[in-house]
Amino acid sequence: MPMVRPYAEQHLPLFDDHLRPYQRDAILKIRSSFARGNKAVMAVLPTGMGKTRTFTILPRDGAKILVICPQIELVGQTVASIKALRRRAAGIEQAGNRWENEEWAVACYATLLPERYKKFLGKVDLVIVDECDDKFSLAFRSMMKEFMDHGARVLGVTATPFRGDKSSLFGFYEDVPFCMELREALDECWLVRPKVFVHRVKSVDFSKLSKTRTDYKPEELDALLTSEQVLHDIASLIDTHHKRSHGVVFCGSVRQSQMLRDLLVTRHGRKVSCVWGTQKPEEREAEMAAFRSGANSLIVNCNVLGRGVDIPEINEIFNARPTKSKARYLQVLGRGLRSLGGVLTNGMTLEERRAAIAASAKPDWVVHDITNTCKFHEPVIAIDVLLSGPKEIIDKVKEQNEDKEADLGELDEALAEAVEEQKEQERLAREEEKKRRAGLVVSVSFDSKQRDLFDRADAKSPHVRTFRMLFGKYKGYPISSPDIPDSYIEWVIEKGRLTPYWYQVYIKELERRQAKKSAAV
Repeated sequence: MPMVRPYAEQHLPLFDDHLRPYQRDAILKIRSSFARGNKAVMAVLPTGMGKTRTFTILPRDGAKILVICPQIELVGQTVASIKALRRRAAGIEQAGNRWENEEWAVACYATLLPERYKKFLGKVDLVIVDECDDKFSLAFRSMMKEFMDHGARVLGVTATPFRGDKSSLFGFYEDVPFCMELREALDECWLVRPKVFVHRVKSVDFSKLSKTRTDYKPEELDALLTSEQVLHDIASLIDTHHKRSHGVVFCGSVRQSQMLRDLLVTRHGRKVSCVWGTQKPEEREAEMAAFRSGANSLIVNCNVLGRGVDIPEINEIFNARPTKSKARYLQVLGRGLRSLGGVLTNGMTLEERRAAIAASAKPDWVVHDITNTCKFHEPVIAIDVLLSGPKEIIDKVKEQNEDKEADLGELDEALAEAVEEQKEQERLAREEEKKRRAGLVVSVSFDSKQRDLFDRADAKSPHVRTFRMLFGKYKGYPISSPDIPDSYIEWVIEKGRLTPYWYQVYIKELERRQAKKSAAV
C-alpha cells in the first residue's frame, strides 16, 4: 500500500504556479481540518493576501460549490476569478439570473435570504462564505445549519474575525486551521508597509456623542462631521497633506461625501471624484474611471471602496469616518496595502520581495488618521491596528506621534521605548517600596508545626508560567487546572468571543485533556 504523506508535505501540482506559499499552506490545512471531521471551519488572511484565489483553488474537481458574497458588487468579481483559475463558468443566483446546476454557483446574502437558498440544499458539497464576519446573523446561522444538515461543509474566510457587536464567530466555526495576522504579512513583505499620520482636528469632539455598544450613532456622527467648522477643517487638512497620485477619503454618509468634495473642488481647486452606494451605476463608473486613470487624484467615498475593492494604485488614505470598530478600520487600511501588479512573484524570497516593493512605483503609502485627543470616545486608528501591546502604552505612542509622520519601524521603536520606560518606572517603584519596608519596625509571630517527609504534599506548587483563564468564575486560574471542568472549557470555546490566537489555546487545552483521558483508559 502506498504511503500517504501528511498534508504539510503534499503539494498542488496543477496550481503551483498560481499559489503563494502561505496560500498553499492554508489550502492544505483547511483540507486536513475537513478530513478530521470538522463541518464548519474558518481561515483568516489579511486584506490583499488573496482570499478569493485561495478559496477558488481549494475545492476538488467535480465538487459542487456555492460561494456567498457579502455584496452584490463582488459577485461578478468572484465569477471572473473562478473562470480564470478553474476554467469554469459559474452560475449566478441573483435577481433574474438562475443557477442551472453548474459546478460553481455565486450569490450574495441579500439574494439567498429568506427562502431562495433552499434550492441549493442537498445539491452542494461546500459552501464558501466570503467575508464571513459580515452579515453574521441568526438567520445566516440557521441557513448554514440547514446546509450542513444536508451534507455540505462550510468554509468561512475573512480578514477581520471579530465583530463590533461582540457576537463570536467561534461558536459556529469549529476550527481555525489557518490564521495570518496583518503584521506578519507586512513583515514578510507580501504587502506594502504604510506610513502613519495622526492628526488632531480640534473641532472634532467626540465627548458629546452617545455611548453605544458597537460604534458611534450614525445620525450623531453625521451631524458632527457635516458641521461647517469640521468640514472646513477636514478639507483644509486634506488639501495640506494630499501629495500622492491616488488618494481615497472615507466618509460616514453620502451628505458628508458630497459636501466635502464640493469644498475640495471649489475652495481648494482639487480634482476630486465622489462615489456612494446608491449612486446611479453609470455616474459611479465615470467617477471611478476618472480616479483610476489619475485624472482625479482624490476620490471621496461612502460605502463603495470597502470590502473586496481591488485598486492597487491607491497610495494615500484619509479616514474622515471615525470608528470604534477594529474590523471596520482594517477594511479602511486594506485599500492601501496591495502592491502594484507584477511587482511580486510567487517564487521570490523575503529579501527579493522587499527589494521589489522598494524599487516599485509604490514603495510605501500614507494613512492619515483624522481624530482628536478626547478619551471619552477614543476612536480606533492605524496605530491601534498595527501595534500590539498594553493599551496605556499604545495610547502614549499615539500622543507622541500626533501630527507627525511615522513608519512602522519608528512606531515599533517608540513602543519598545515606552515599554522599557514603564519597566524602569515599575523598578524604581519597587525600590522605593523596599526602602519603605526596610524602615518599618513590626512585631512578628510564627506558627510552626512538625511534618513527616512522606506525608502527601499540601503546599501550592512553585509559580510556573502558563496560560490563565481570561474571564468568568475561574478568571486567573491556570487553564490546565483540574479545578476547571472540561465542560467549562468547551463553553468558553463556543461562547467566549475569543480571538483566533486564544481560540487555539483553549482548543489545544481541551485536546490535551482528552488525550490524557484516553491514555488513562
